[in-house]
Amino acid sequence: MRIAITNLRKYNEGELEYKWIELGIDDIEEIEQQINDFLGEDEEYFISDYEAPVTIGKYEDLEDLNWLAELIEDSGLSIDEIKNLNDQLSNNKELAEVLEEGDYMIIEDVRTQEDLGKALVYDYDFFNDVPDYAKNYLDFEHIGKEYSRFIDYPFHIKNGYAIQVNR
Repeated sequence: MRIAITNLRKYNEGELEYKWIELGIDDIEEIEQQINDFLGEDEEYFISDYEAPVTIGKYEDLEDLNWLAELIEDSGLSIDEIKNLNDQLSNNKELAEVLEEGDYMIIEDVRTQEDLGKALVYDYDFFNDVPDYAKNYLDFEHIGKEYSRFIDYPFHIKNGYAIQVNR
């Protein structure tokens, strides 16, 4: 993840001056030093652009963004998985907390309740006491619907992923 920092004073004077800053660095002071070196005597800046799988506002907290970038990098999730997980949450801070705590489950290649039912049975050993030869006779669509209906945190199917956030 990276953000473009723009000098606010120069921007207000009609001059567009910005610097790309890489996030996900262990030492936040290194990022702050890069920003201070770029701004010189000026103090105010805003985030004018970003390259990230999440939406970033103009005045987001730098420490929170850096923490989120580290968690995204460490999660091993794809950009699509991060985007779809983030769609289930209200803000970047909540995404960071969910990633840190591991309070989620993502199942790929799910477009229907039937796909979810099949994944639960074959990939996640639901109904593991049912013999393999009998699993073909299960109503996978019903399993997908009922599972999501009777658990505290249902799956949301979107863009080929079934996502469950345990909150």
